[in-house]
Amino acid sequence: MSAEDLTAAEARHRIAVAEASPRLFGNALASTTTDPIRTERYQVERITGDTITGSRQTLTPEQQRYNRYGANVGVRFPLFGTRVAHDRKIAAAEESVAVARLKDQVEQMENIKALRYAYVERYYRAEQERLAQNFLNKAERVDQTLSQRAAARQLLESERRVMQTPFLTARHFAAAAKASRTQNVAKMRLLTGRNLDEVQLVEPSFTLDCAVPGLVADRIDTHPDIRLHNAILMEKKKQAQQFSPSLPDAGLSLSVGYLKDKEGSSGNNAAIVFDISMPLSVGELNRSQKVLAITEAKKAELALNLRRSEYMSALDKSIGELDAAQESERLTKHKLTTAEESHRVARLRSNKGARGETSDRLLSSEAEIYYAANQHIDAKLALARAQIDLLGIAQDCRAPVNKTASDSGIDEAQIIGIGSLQASSNTGIVSQKD
Repeated sequence: MSAEDLTAAEARHRIAVAEASPRLFGNALASTTTDPIRTERYQVERITGDTITGSRQTLTPEQQRYNRYGANVGVRFPLFGTRVAHDRKIAAAEESVAVARLKDQVEQMENIKALRYAYVERYYRAEQERLAQNFLNKAERVDQTLSQRAAARQLLESERRVMQTPFLTARHFAAAAKASRTQNVAKMRLLTGRNLDEVQLVEPSFTLDCAVPGLVADRIDTHPDIRLHNAILMEKKKQAQQFSPSLPDAGLSLSVGYLKDKEGSSGNNAAIVFDISMPLSVGELNRSQKVLAITEAKKAELALNLRRSEYMSALDKSIGELDAAQESERLTKHKLTTAEESHRVARLRSNKGARGETSDRLLSSEAEIYYAANQHIDAKLALARAQIDLLGIAQDCRAPVNKTASDSGIDEAQIIGIGSLQASSNTGIVSQKD
C-alpha cells in the first residue's frame, strides 16, 4: 500500500499549498429596513379676535420601509499566526511525502523478501515432490514382492508393514510439499501479477559478499527502514528547535460591493478590513506546544535507537542462523553421500546373500537415500531462507534493479539475487547466464 500512501501524501502536500493561498470570498445581500415610528405631540393655539384657544394634538408619521439588494466580493490574505499555521502544514505535508517515499522503499524490500521466500519454497518443494514421486515409482513392484513373500510365509505381516512405511511416509511428504508449492505459487502470483506455476525456475543462490558483519554494521544507517526513522527524528528535532510562540490569527481582506434599493437608486463601496483573534490562554498554549514538540522529538529518537538495536540484534541472529544452516546443509549432504554408498554396497552384496535378506537390505538402503535426500533439500531450503533473512538486513550487494511492468514492480532478477539472470521471452525466468 505504500505506493498509494505516497500518492496520497503528494496529494495532501498539493492541498496544503493550495489552502495557504489567498482566499476569495463573496456574499449577497437582500434586506428590508423599517424606520422606527416616533409619535410627536404639538400644542395648537387658535386666535379668534381677541380670544386665544389652545389644544394638544398628536401626529403619527407614516412608517417607511426600504428594500436593498447588494453583493460583495473580495480577497483575504492570511497573516501572522494564520500564515505560520499554513506554512507548518505545508512543511508537514512535505515531510509526509519524504516519509512515504522511504516507506515505499521499505515495502519494496519486504515484497522482494516475501517473493524470495515464496520462490525458494516453490523450488525446493517441487524438488521434494519429484524426489518422492521417483521413490514411489518403486512402490507397486515392492508391494508385489512383499505380498509374494508374505504369502510364501517368508515374511511376517508386521515386517511387511514396516517395509511399506517408507512409501506411506513419501506419500505424506509429497502431499505436504505439493500443498506448500501451490500456496507459494499463489503468493508469487499475488506479488508479481503473473502466473508462474508452469515456469521452470533455476536453483536459488544468493550473493552474500556484502553481508560481512562489520560492513553491515557500518551500513546499517543506509537501510531504508532506519532512514525512515531517522527522517522522522530529524523533522521532530527541527520542529522542536525552531519552535516559536503562537501568533494571533489574522487576515487582511480587500473587497468591493454594489448596492441597489427598491426605488432604483444604486451605489458601491470598497473596504479594507484587518481582523485578528487569539485565545485568552495563549501562554498555556505556547508552553504546552513546546513541551509536545520536545516530547515528540525524544520519542522519535528512542524509536530510532530501538530500531537500530533491533536490526543489530537481527543481524547477529541471522549470522548465527546462517552458520547453523550451513552446517546442517553439510551434515545432510554427508548423510546423503553415506546413504548412497551404503546402497551401492547393498547392491554389490545382493548377488551373494540370500534373496530375501538382500532384498530387505536393498529396500532399506533405498529408503535411507530417500530420507537423506529429503532432509538435504530441507537443509538447502533452510539455508536459502537464512540467506534471504541476512540480505534483508545487509541489503543486496548489487545495484538496485529497475522496476518492471508487473503490478508489484519487482524485477524477477531480485528473486534470485545473484547478478545476471537471462529471462526467456516465453517463461520470464528460466536460465542463468554462464
